[in-house]
Amino acid sequence: MGKKLLVLILDAFSDKYLKFAPYLSELCREYYCSTLKPIFAYEGIRTAILTGLDVQASGIWHDKIFIPKGRKDLKVKALKPLIALADRISPTDYVNKVLRFLLYKIFREDYGTPHLIPAKYLKYFITYRHENNNIPDLFQILSKRGIKSIWMEPKLNSLERKTLKKIVDLFNRYDLVIVKLNSLDRLGHKHGPLSNEVMQRVEYLDTIIEESMSSLQHKVKNISFIVMSDHGMTPVKRSLNVEELLKKETRVRPIKDYIPYIGSTFAAFYIINNNAKDVIYELLSNIEDYGKTLNEDEVKTLGINQELYGHIIFALNEGVVFFPSFFQRREIPKGMHGYVYSQYDNAILIAINISSKYLSYKSLKYCDIFKILVDFWSCQS
Repeated sequence: MGKKLLVLILDAFSDKYLKFAPYLSELCREYYCSTLKPIFAYEGIRTAILTGLDVQASGIWHDKIFIPKGRKDLKVKALKPLIALADRISPTDYVNKVLRFLLYKIFREDYGTPHLIPAKYLKYFITYRHENNNIPDLFQILSKRGIKSIWMEPKLNSLERKTLKKIVDLFNRYDLVIVKLNSLDRLGHKHGPLSNEVMQRVEYLDTIIEESMSSLQHKVKNISFIVMSDHGMTPVKRSLNVEELLKKETRVRPIKDYIPYIGSTFAAFYIINNNAKDVIYELLSNIEDYGKTLNEDEVKTLGINQELYGHIIFALNEGVVFFPSFFQRREIPKGMHGYVYSQYDNAILIAINISSKYLSYKSLKYCDIFKILVDFWSCQS
């Protein structure tokens, strides 16, 4: 195969960051550059990129679905007391996540992204991705055409530069290399998108990306590039402790009457006892200053399967977070993404040396990226 393609995914790179990234800004002026319309999805974004299906078509919204009767396998029974111990002894959320990650590796359990689900709720959720739904993805489709590809995602900020330096050698074995860099997402949550820490990282990434792409252009023949992000990052202005509100409600009880899922930007409730529905609706009506309960039409339009993800879904206004949540227990985040009607910023996509009818669009959707990648390989040079 003559063609080579590098796809760089910069997790949480907002279009507002371009003014702090001179190299990427220059690429935006010289080549195709577009924004990506925000969507109310989590795992659904990754699924759209890899399968070309939006949430409505794939049925994948985020990566944890309800198991209302609870999982019966021994693995989750063994994990529960160990996770509870990790929760007690961890001084920070970061340490807790590391301990949980190691435990999940040992037990060969899919870690997923809501890293800090309380131990008592563990058995009521399972990780759900497009692979579980038997949806063919980009790698399978390209493999059938003899195109070799790899996805790389360094776990530590300090490994990102080393990963980019390895790419030249990878193109001796692969035609498509996808690298996802997550440092901006981590720093944006911790310090906020307007922080010095984030701005410094944007400048640093801009520098090492320029080094990497310049090296590849000199050493790899017939190479093309896509530089993109999966979402932006909104400054957090206030938080709400919905767990405390649920605890004070004595008419219904979790596990017995309902199962809660407390995300950062939404709360979902799987109703077990029908009597709990009115009580939950009443409780949520008292916090409408922070967000809104999605109605049936909104849930349908957003493509959310309520039997998988919850019968009642309350979505927060942009800039508000639930805290504590199944993602953060000790430190309130200062930046967040994944809001139902996001207006603050956009993700970006820059395409270099790529021809595709989809690149004539002023604004792209995440599912268009899959189509662009398949288009790229449809005509070999």
